[in-house]
Amino acid sequence: MPSIKLHSDILLRPLQAASGIVERRNTLPILGHVLLTVTQQGLSVVATDLQLQITQHVHLDTTALGEMAVTVPARKLLDILRALPPGELELSHTGERLILRRGGSRFSLQTLAVETFPAMAQAAAFETRLSLPQKAFRQMLSRVHFAMAQQDIRYYMNGMQLLVEDTQLSVVALDGCRLAWASLATEEGSPRHEAIVPRKTVLELLRLLTDSDDPLQIEIAGEQIRFSFGAIALVSKLIDARFPDVQRAIPRNYAHALTVAREPWLKALQRVAILSSEKFRSVRFLVEPGRMTLRSNNGERDEAEEELAIEYDGAGLEIGFNLNYLLDVLAQLETDSINLQLDQANLSALLMLPGQDNYKYVAMALRN
Repeated sequence: MPSIKLHSDILLRPLQAASGIVERRNTLPILGHVLLTVTQQGLSVVATDLQLQITQHVHLDTTALGEMAVTVPARKLLDILRALPPGELELSHTGERLILRRGGSRFSLQTLAVETFPAMAQAAAFETRLSLPQKAFRQMLSRVHFAMAQQDIRYYMNGMQLLVEDTQLSVVALDGCRLAWASLATEEGSPRHEAIVPRKTVLELLRLLTDSDDPLQIEIAGEQIRFSFGAIALVSKLIDARFPDVQRAIPRNYAHALTVAREPWLKALQRVAILSSEKFRSVRFLVEPGRMTLRSNNGERDEAEEELAIEYDGAGLEIGFNLNYLLDVLAQLETDSINLQLDQANLSALLMLPGQDNYKYVAMALRN
């Protein structure tokens, strides 16, 4: 009966990383399991949902530990490790069960055959490769991800477009009512390559990437993308669809341009949201030279009004928006002020950071 000994933290960390991949409800029981492999090279933990796979390697001195390969229920093992005090574990595999011992505690978990674990076949060759700091890419994702759709019949909206072109990397998400776009200069030039990364993959990257300058390597093949950072390799299938031309989706030549302080605007929107309609979440903007008035109401005839000082000397206008679309943008940005461009003709707003053109947000206005 194979048996190994290792510290609980060594197993807990990769299990925590893999936990987001494992779905709580699966039609295939094996998808609720992780594949644990201990060899002379170390510990490997693999989890997959058939669309996304995470692999984490931990280097060990395994000379005296033996070798083992076993599938085990991910959530149960994770909960056990979290509940146990840190310390040395003994794991043994009987063929059908994994026995875990820690001090006076003993747990027996049902296992499935290693041969049935559906590890994803990885692309033979990745056509595009680039490397950048984890912090830079994570910041891009955090400022764009909220605009992804959920379960839209237009498949390309249920993810994020990643576009590599020469020395620029850009990401964009849209859901039909709003658009978020971000770009970053890269050190090495690459041929043009477009990929649509699924929503779940984007959210896992946000969870796993760190705010550090540690390197992240991105590799893209025809139907697959791989993110490698630290001891983690995240491989995902891509959405097979055509993404719209983003440059055409961002309106140009807005009639009205103004500057507003981000924090006071955010707080004012949060206050008028209290008395907005729960169904429509609408807010009216009344823009005049030097001043913006925000108004909301609901079916109970409650009303809210906020007035803000702005930098603007143009003609007056009135236009309405969904509160949530604006709040989502303002919550992601760390800046003192926002450049806001409005146009009643195309019924949209363009939000940008002053002096920067690498972040753009478009929100569709409400029709009267």
